Amino acid sequence: MGQGDEYSRDAYQYEQIWNSDDDSDEFDSQIDPEDWQAIYSEDLLDAWMIIYEELFKNYISHVVKYSQFMEFVMEPWKWRAQTDSAPAHRLLWEQLSRIETIHERIQEEQFHGWAQEYLRALT
Repeated sequence: MGQGDEYSRDAYQYEQIWNSDDDSDEFDSQIDPEDWQAIYSEDLLDAWMIIYEELFKNYISHVVKYSQFMEFVMEPWKWRAQTDSAPAHRLLWEQLSRIETIHERIQEEQFHGWAQEYLRALT
């Protein structure tokens, strides 16, 4: 048996160490892609709906699929803008970058590169 509050103090200190945010980036990089998508599914669907609504509003909803968007989100470093971004792409990025998961994972230039490939109908 511990003396005084020895055990409760140890438990409290363990909890502080366990909940430390120091390794949060390392944890995300070690998560299985499917698990990562499941964890952030609400943010990802919110982002997709912003894109889909903009395409639908312009009568071009057949241009890009959710699976293509997910490929981009999972590997954004593969994309770089080749030319200046279209005004519609910049407005779309303003909306998407408000979503924390998107803002943390994707750089604006990467989005514009992907948009030039898949959302060129919005130019």
